[in-house]
Amino acid sequence: MNFNLLPVTKNLIIINVMVFLGTYLWMPVDGIDRVDIREITSMFDLGKRSLAAFYPTSPLFQPFQLVTNMFMHGSFGHLFFNMLMMFFFGSLVEAAMGSKRFFIFYIICGFGALATYYLMAFVNGPNLGIWVLGASGAIYGVLLAYAYIAPNQTIQLILPPIPVKVKYLVTVLILIDMFGGISGTGNTSHYSHIGGGLIGLGLCYFWSQRGGLHE
Repeated sequence: MNFNLLPVTKNLIIINVMVFLGTYLWMPVDGIDRVDIREITSMFDLGKRSLAAFYPTSPLFQPFQLVTNMFMHGSFGHLFFNMLMMFFFGSLVEAAMGSKRFFIFYIICGFGALATYYLMAFVNGPNLGIWVLGASGAIYGVLLAYAYIAPNQTIQLILPPIPVKVKYLVTVLILIDMFGGISGTGNTSHYSHIGGGLIGLGLCYFWSQRGGLHE
């Protein structure tokens, strides 16, 4: 595998890291951060609450959250593993698509993940105090794009330390998220992961049928 980072992949990693660090420096904004201020336990929570995406009818919703949420992470571990996947897979997908198309792809997957979250919230009854951090949905799009491009590529997992083909890895990840979404376990937006991944897979198929994956 070639680990030379292409420009869009490198800059997306930088943006994600900068937004994560920026949440620690976030200053209160009238109309956003003064709602339920007693629930805020740190400046990092304040940043997350401002830049993450709320349901559109929530008093905490702001239009810019539709974009900022797709670069948001809830913890250092969340950021680390997402950026690790971008490091390993992002440039390979970017090389297959071309830089301009890859950037468009990433943004569409991020919007698709959020749209899936909103759809499932609408179906199940939205909790207006819950926010979504949507970076993982865009990353899932990149991961499924790589599985589309090289399904039989074998990669070495860290935990457990075993080799596995990419097509089997993404199948297991999607099944885990489906189970998590149905059972309602944890605080993870499982359906947004699935939505971002499936949007990415659909885009790969559509572009491949319309003249090739590369722009």
